Amino acid sequence: MKKSIFTLVAIICAFSFSSLSAQKNAIAFGGDFGWANALGEFANSGSGGLNISGHIKYGLSDKLQVGGEYNASFLVALDDGSNNSLSVSLWGVSNYSAKVWYTFFDKKVSPYVSAGLGLSQVGEPDVNDIEGATRFGFDASGEVGLKIGYFYLAYRIHGGARSPKEPVFFTGIADLPVTTQNFAIGLRYTIDRD
Repeated sequence: MKKSIFTLVAIICAFSFSSLSAQKNAIAFGGDFGWANALGEFANSGSGGLNISGHIKYGLSDKLQVGGEYNASFLVALDDGSNNSLSVSLWGVSNYSAKVWYTFFDKKVSPYVSAGLGLSQVGEPDVNDIEGATRFGFDASGEVGLKIGYFYLAYRIHGGARSPKEPVFFTGIADLPVTTQNFAIGLRYTIDRD
């Protein structure tokens, strides 16, 4: 099993070294994982957790790409109530965005920025056949990062979403603005179409 995994990683790395930069007419696929936490008023009910993200993009030039991204944050908050009880709130924040990326240098190592607009979904989990509340809304995002070969480090922020108007489980967070920040490490593979 270890040998198969090592072989697969070696093949992916070999193909990746042949396409390390953002290229015109190239298609890139990428994904990352990392830490997410809530900001602002919502931070008390969704303090921190995991983040995953995936994207596909098309190179308009060596430095400019357009595409789409899916981003999901799973937030958990622990609250030790005044009656010596512990409560846990769980939240899912999903973002579906059309994005534009700009890479500053056509080199193996380069900083980049991106911005996106799209749809957000904030929801409580379903518990014991009780459906949690969900709310859809607007999403705006910004990202700064550093690409290092086929890897990248990213800091992104998503804003514009709101918590459900009538939450089922956590009524104290009704209709709050939801802003999340993510710190992530990812891998990107580029297919050169020239």
